[in-house]
Amino acid sequence: MSDLHDLMTAVDLPPGRVDIGRAVADGRRRSRRRAVLGAGAAVLVVAGSFTAVQQVARRSVPVPVPIPAASPPASPAPPPGCTVETYAQSGTVEAVDESGQYLVGTAPNPVLWKDGKPTPLAGATGTPTAVNGSGVVVGYDSNDQDQFRGWVWRDGHLTRLGKATGYKWTMPTAINAQGDIVGYALGDALDVSIPVLWRADRPGTAVKLKLPSGVGANGVIMSRATGIADDGTIVGVVKGVPARWRPDGVGAALALPSPDNNGGYVNGVRGHLAFGVFYGKGVVEIVRWDLTTGTMASLGSDSGGMLSGTADGWVVTWGEPGDPPVRISPDGRRIPLTQPAGVVGMTRAVSGDGATIVGFTAGTTHRPVVWHCRP
Repeated sequence: MSDLHDLMTAVDLPPGRVDIGRAVADGRRRSRRRAVLGAGAAVLVVAGSFTAVQQVARRSVPVPVPIPAASPPASPAPPPGCTVETYAQSGTVEAVDESGQYLVGTAPNPVLWKDGKPTPLAGATGTPTAVNGSGVVVGYDSNDQDQFRGWVWRDGHLTRLGKATGYKWTMPTAINAQGDIVGYALGDALDVSIPVLWRADRPGTAVKLKLPSGVGANGVIMSRATGIADDGTIVGVVKGVPARWRPDGVGAALALPSPDNNGGYVNGVRGHLAFGVFYGKGVVEIVRWDLTTGTMASLGSDSGGMLSGTADGWVVTWGEPGDPPVRISPDGRRIPLTQPAGVVGMTRAVSGDGATIVGFTAGTTHRPVVWHCRP
């Protein structure tokens, strides 16, 4: 299983001309599995390396006043530690609920992991992407053409998510405590997508989120929802630019560190905090947005750009074989995660309180990995 970084670096573009469609297709063939969550971001990075996206924010998005990262306390408390557990069975853990009670993944079909043992999700196939505190799971099936069909598993029954008018495919990315689901609808290419909402009581109906006027990067059409808070606030990407939607459906761009960048990506939301990255000149930098104050803080660079966050501001990077995951404290301290003996453990999600981090071992055969952390 490759990383978003693999997809980015796998794309070879001819000098002086950008063929985004071909670039995505090449990257998809080399890194199909991680393309599900990262291809849209990779499209933005590829385009941003040339002229298509270099005018983002300066022409399309109001430029916010840069807000520096918070200064570390004079005498920081010792960072909490984590122990690591590797399950005996082969498989993956892809998501965890807010409390750390429910772990979902594959073995090889969708399962609920508990005490190191998988219980199949009856009727579900493919890959889970999220689970809430009631044990409601969302996920997707896919084929060799990267065509995705989203589903929700609730009370032992699987329901297909409804398609959006004009789009063939569906991909759920997140679910809140009420069971509302967000994600995106896709056309025939990974970058042809729009953000959608499936309400808990109407999973068969995809509600298209209205794209805020004047937001977007030149040459980028990819838009998607990536997270939903319990109050109904949604975060995502609008034409390559980080954005949020209030519970009333009104959308707006999120602040970026400077006008001299190539856009960004939002990975998710926890409470009033959103987490993601922006693409500067030759750097992918982690950012945390406070949706209440409208401010943002920079937490340093990252090679891959995929990460998770907690309600109190911690960030967990996903990592890759050459760059193992770390935890980043609210003030920017980087704390390497303890690794399983003899292998590299890559993360995929963290519980809301940061006490449970889940993922799996790198390599051709995966085993679930769970980190138990002191809050």
